[in-house]
Amino acid sequence: MIDDRLRSAAEDVREAVRALPGVPPPTRRPVRRWVLALGVAVASIVVVGLPLLLGPGVPSQVGPASAPTTAEPPVEPGPVVAPESFLVVSETTLGISRGEDTASFPGWEHLVAGAEGVAGVEVGPDGYIGYVGVITGTNTPGTVYQLDLVSGGLRELTGGLWPAVSPDGDALAVVVPTAVGGEVHPNSEDVLVIDLDAGTVHRISAPAVEPELIFLVRSLGWIDDRTLAFETVLEDGSEVWIVDVDADALTDGTRLEAPQGAAWARPAPKGGRLAVVEQTGGLDPAIDPTEFTLVEVDPSSGERLTVLTALPGRPYQLDFDPPGRHGLIVLEDGRGGFDLWHWDGLSLNGPLPVEGVLDAAW
Repeated sequence: MIDDRLRSAAEDVREAVRALPGVPPPTRRPVRRWVLALGVAVASIVVVGLPLLLGPGVPSQVGPASAPTTAEPPVEPGPVVAPESFLVVSETTLGISRGEDTASFPGWEHLVAGAEGVAGVEVGPDGYIGYVGVITGTNTPGTVYQLDLVSGGLRELTGGLWPAVSPDGDALAVVVPTAVGGEVHPNSEDVLVIDLDAGTVHRISAPAVEPELIFLVRSLGWIDDRTLAFETVLEDGSEVWIVDVDADALTDGTRLEAPQGAAWARPAPKGGRLAVVEQTGGLDPAIDPTEFTLVEVDPSSGERLTVLTALPGRPYQLDFDPPGRHGLIVLEDGRGGFDLWHWDGLSLNGPLPVEGVLDAAW
């Protein structure tokens, strides 16, 4: 089980921005007029005569040599902007998806191929910086990497998994195992809030639970620059919580109550509000639901505001663009895998052409 492999660790953020040295322009020699005239004559012979020598089908226009196709990603690099593009991780690829094409930069794919799993992808508010949590092995806390979505730059940032960046881009929250008396609790997790400028770290701890009990943190996200939302996975279901970033304990916040006969899971910030999955049906909707509906909730009051869309399967991950107008939803496909769907503000569209998808973010 993935969660048994984690232990507490967090590293200070390291500054790693280096500018490549510039290349001086080539020097130029004066060209004699007779050499220039000869060059023009030779060029004319080549342009006119070369197609005759090589035969039909060879272009007669001479232009600059194109760069090797393997040196560039298959789609143009640039910021992630909803709904045109998104950051996606699958069983084999980490990259930027635009339409049916996914660009993966050198060094990105080994994070997926060489890892035991991926736990969370995230995009910063400007669309230029991304984050990915990588499970690195047994008895390790996992590692969060920072991605430059334009140049393809990659650097190790901190220990932890399930990264979530604040709306202003100044702080990053990650999930790490709980440490009790210097030892790792096998089934409990805390949240670290990292100031990306100062490198300071604040721990929001899980409540004290017995080793055989479960308190895991999933669907971590920022409602605003001071407020976190998350789901706690317990032995008898799950709960949705709201907590201030300066809190000492994850349960110092507010637990949102679902309507009678329903259970809420998978919270996702949505333009200052909160989207949650409302689970109904089954003997216990918190454990074995049969129907799933995406609804919008007021995080300050916990009031259920409106129904967004019915979901054709159990959701695994949700993510919305900053204004909350578009959503990416990873759903179980009923065959042991996942499909990626797009909510456009009115309806659910999909599955999108991403094979083996695990997570996606705007």
